[in-house]
Amino acid sequence: TADTLLNFRGQFIRFSINMVKISSRQALLYAAFIFALSVFFNYYFPATLILNGGFVVAILLSAFIEAKYATVSLSSASFVAILIISATKARSFSYSQYISINIFQAGIIIFCAGLVVYIKRLIHHMQFDKKQMTSLFENATEGIILTSGRGEIVLVNPAAERLFGFSKDELKGQLIETLIPDRFQRGHHNLRRGFYQDPGDRQMGVGRDLFAKKRDGSEFPVEISLSFYKDDNTPYVIAFVVDITARKLNEQK
Repeated sequence: TADTLLNFRGQFIRFSINMVKISSRQALLYAAFIFALSVFFNYYFPATLILNGGFVVAILLSAFIEAKYATVSLSSASFVAILIISATKARSFSYSQYISINIFQAGIIIFCAGLVVYIKRLIHHMQFDKKQMTSLFENATEGIILTSGRGEIVLVNPAAERLFGFSKDELKGQLIETLIPDRFQRGHHNLRRGFYQDPGDRQMGVGRDLFAKKRDGSEFPVEISLSFYKDDNTPYVIAFVVDITARKLNEQK
């Protein structure tokens, strides 16, 4: 029902925030390149320990590699490379210093590997949740309409397209009043401003008959539930619209 959908409070929209994307293949190439550079520079500049940081970067990049054991493999290879490189520098340190340095570096690698594994699990769960929310949005029988703080339509689901006879591209950027009968549009402007002054999840027009307008100008009775949220201090309203024409016809019999 629309009331059940209200509990999601716009999570689908928040999951759709644009992020910098890097493919698994790109990440693998970057990680391999940085790993090779780290080996090269550590070999030709053995007095510089800080260059081992390149191995850490390579491990962190494995967060974007889809292969199951990529992080473990890269971490193991990095540790072996560091052991070999540090062995060439062993003459510069006492035995205790040599052991301490390698224990510290092993700890850094283990920490980074653990962090990457955690991030990969988090991404996996987020992708699973996003699929669920996408499925909910796309397959909901109720019309779902997202509007901005200016009342402009940002997004509609397929059910809303079928309900109103508009495509999502036709509705995007239009005022929500486009879907309201002409005789109610002026009053709706005031009601919309009032809602933003006291936002919250609620049923719209309790105790009154509500009507919506299709693309062809015909009207039909509806029930509407509203949900409100903010993203980066920008207000958004989600309207869940149900066509109750069949119910009204049954009530008249």
